[in-house]
Amino acid sequence: RSVDTGVLRVEGDVSSGKVTFKVGGAVVASEAGFQMTPVSSNDGTQLYTTTQSWSINPSTYIFGGGQIQSGFINYRDTPLNMIPFNTEAYVPFFPTTDGYAILWDAYSYTEVNQRTELSFPNNSLLNGVQTSYPFTAAKTGIYNFLIENMQQPAWGPGFWVQVMLNITDVQTKEVIVAQNFSLVNMPDSMVGRASLVAGRQYIATVNTTATTPVNVSFAPPGGEVFQLVSKMEKLIDYYFMWGGDFDGMIQEYRKATGPANLYNLKAYGFWQSRNRYVNQTDVLTAAKLFRQNNIPVDNIVQDWMYWGNLGWGPQWDPTNYPDVPAMVEQLHQWGFKFMVSVWSKFDKTTDFYTNMTAIDAIIHNSIYFDPYNPEAREMFYQFSNFSHFSNGVDALWLDASEPEELPNAGQSLYLGSGDEYFQTYSLMVTRSIYEGLKRDNPQTTGERVFMLTRSSFAGQQRYGATLWSGDTWATFDSLRRQISASLNYQLSGIPYWSEDIGGYFRPGNELTDPEYQQLLIRWFQFGVFTPIFRVHGDAYTEIFYFPQQTMQTVNTTAISFRYRLLPYIYSGFRRVQTEGYTMQRAMIMDFTNDANVLYMNDQYMFGPSMLIAPIYTPGPNTTTRSVYLPPSEGWFDFFSGAVVPTGHISATVPLTHIPVYVKAGSVVVFGPVKQVATDPADPLEVRVYPKGASSAFFSLYEDPGHGDQYSYIHFEWNGETQNLRISDVEGSFPGMLTTRTINVVLVKAGHGVGIEPCPTPDKTVTYTGQEINILLR
Repeated sequence: RSVDTGVLRVEGDVSSGKVTFKVGGAVVASEAGFQMTPVSSNDGTQLYTTTQSWSINPSTYIFGGGQIQSGFINYRDTPLNMIPFNTEAYVPFFPTTDGYAILWDAYSYTEVNQRTELSFPNNSLLNGVQTSYPFTAAKTGIYNFLIENMQQPAWGPGFWVQVMLNITDVQTKEVIVAQNFSLVNMPDSMVGRASLVAGRQYIATVNTTATTPVNVSFAPPGGEVFQLVSKMEKLIDYYFMWGGDFDGMIQEYRKATGPANLYNLKAYGFWQSRNRYVNQTDVLTAAKLFRQNNIPVDNIVQDWMYWGNLGWGPQWDPTNYPDVPAMVEQLHQWGFKFMVSVWSKFDKTTDFYTNMTAIDAIIHNSIYFDPYNPEAREMFYQFSNFSHFSNGVDALWLDASEPEELPNAGQSLYLGSGDEYFQTYSLMVTRSIYEGLKRDNPQTTGERVFMLTRSSFAGQQRYGATLWSGDTWATFDSLRRQISASLNYQLSGIPYWSEDIGGYFRPGNELTDPEYQQLLIRWFQFGVFTPIFRVHGDAYTEIFYFPQQTMQTVNTTAISFRYRLLPYIYSGFRRVQTEGYTMQRAMIMDFTNDANVLYMNDQYMFGPSMLIAPIYTPGPNTTTRSVYLPPSEGWFDFFSGAVVPTGHISATVPLTHIPVYVKAGSVVVFGPVKQVATDPADPLEVRVYPKGASSAFFSLYEDPGHGDQYSYIHFEWNGETQNLRISDVEGSFPGMLTTRTINVVLVKAGHGVGIEPCPTPDKTVTYTGQEINILLR
């Protein structure tokens, strides 16, 4: 039996029950097997542990699965445990280099890929060291190791864990560090990797601060199947999606689970946040000092505890916040949007808890509400509607939405077993706010809903939710892990991601420690090239509290750079909305056939033109790192204008910038540095990065931030004639600029370089909405 879409043909074998997928008559994937093992949930519901596997080619590589802190991408042959956690969020969407993706439609605790457990002596943990019995490598290649049960998967006492996994060659005594991390909010499991040689014996040694032995298992290279095992399901259900390439696969994912919305332009500006502003004066003082110091910023955030002694829940302590509407109105007058932290739990002394209990919507043995109950979702929204949206608050930060300490595990919920719906708590919490705002405030906060959340699941992009990577530690290693975590999350189909720039847990002497300030600068410079640009931490995060030199470096090399790039960024996220595009792009997305990028986890494309190589190692003056420039393209050094040799290069940069390269054959539109994103984008600077006789194209998207009116201006470069065509404006909206200055620069060494506008553009024109042709030769 078969189904044929015209592109994808699905053939089912009635006798075996297995399915084969073909494109153009060729097999691209096939089921290898499946199994359903009966289990009973905590409430007695008959469920199944479901196992599904697919045969994969030796050249097939698999990505996605969510935000993972192991520091890798490409999870072929990699065992993973999908447990939502403070710093990890799972999305069961797996795109491949073969052009197909699998969306696993299962909600319970899930294990990815087969694994073989290593054998350790009984009571092997001695003085923090745990050593395995020898094992023999069966194949040569990259072995993936899963270290698990390092702590309970929850935030709490003992949440800091240090683990090093060493693999020692018994014959040569060579020690390979497969994983080395010292992280706050340690996930329950972590992946390590080591290249081993077939026939050699190895010993695994774990050095850890954990107080109980850990489990270590491994998967050899060259596995022939990709496998998913979900612990409590009613049936096996998945979507097989053919896209042809990564953009196509992600487009199919969003067709199935919902589009990613375009936020208001201000959301793509700078977000100022810290733990925490303690009263109304504190909030307004910080906002005022940003304006006085001429530091661009569009958003400011109130973290938790604003409820004071009233009890945990969305309510303002009038002693510390005597006039919330007036505070919000002042922030709006200064050009700020205001976001407030809301949790899904309530103190038992509050009316929130009492009202939820009255409808049986508090999860047993916890203070978290049950978001699967539609009446409870409406009540949760109304709590914030009364305390926040009615007072002018623009957005919510839904903290601890895994939920923290996983109180849903093993409990009965409105829909059934909490274990069956284990992964989806965050999806339902974000849904409650989104649907309420869309219904009640369709012309204001509900038109382009924005919210921040600490967990995720497939489809969450349709609710206007941006994931942030949790309470990270302020180290260079933690910064490194955020790069790969952000890339893999967006390979999982969801284009909005953020982080605590500078790390959440800071050293305590951050205002005087030069080494920390290097980290802060480098983290800001990475943050420029992520979807949502936000600082947060457990100390003073406002950059004007740091030494003048640090403040100026952050402002000029990161924040101002972000604002210069807003035309490029906003136009790119319009493509995210309309085309299913992804702005922060792992190299595998654009260079799928280049073997050099299969495991590349520390550089990426930002939009169609800019290659970003963040610095994640310390260096007070200059830092050197390796960068790979695919030879299929030509590349300009953004800061020098020089055409750079392709392939593996060594880039040495000062503290004032990170390696940024622009693809030859690009047009990039920059705006002016401004204090808020919605200030007029005038003048524009158009930089042309030529590639011989090739053409280049860029479409500038603008809108008023609300409604359905917008405009496009198209910039088309003809390399053969050396002509830049600026099109007639398409569309219009209230407040649209009718006249503006456009400075055009044909980039070359020393000309049209760096963050600042070019002082000597090649041509300056006044644009009034009519087509202009500019000859640059």
